Parts: sequence; C-alpha cells; structure tokens
Amino acid sequence: MAKLKKDELKNLRSGVDKVNKLQIQIGGLELQKHDLLHAAMLAVKELNSMQEDLKEIYGEITVNIDTGEIKEDATDK
Repeated sequence: MAKLKKDELKNLRSGVDKVNKLQIQIGGLELQKHDLLHAAMLAVKELNSMQEDLKEIYGEITVNIDTGEIKEDATDK
C-alpha cells in the first residue's frame, strides 16, 4: 500500500488542524452573536416598557434624553 511522505502527511495534518481550529472559533463567535442578539432583544423590551410607563404618567411626549426636557406632542393637545 502506498503512503504519503512524512512531510506531506505533516502538512496535510497541519492543514486539517488549522481548518478544525477555525471552525471551532467560528462556532464560539456564533454563540457570542446569539447571546448578544438575545441581550439586545431584552434591552429593547425593557426600553419599550419604560416608554409605556412614561406614557401612562405624562401622556404622548417627546423627551430630550440629554436634558430630560419634556415636550408635549401635538397629537396630545
């Protein structure tokens, strides 16, 4: 039975190992991406809840998030 030369086998193994390591890293990044997307969805839900609470207290308003100044929306008048 024919065999690869030692250096050919070494290079082949090195290439396979490199691809395997990169695939593992990609999998790790996909897990991080999933976690971040989930965290972003939760943050949006929390923000929407805060906005609904403020709407109940102040009605339809616009808030300057730098100063906290409230401006009543024209539709609320």
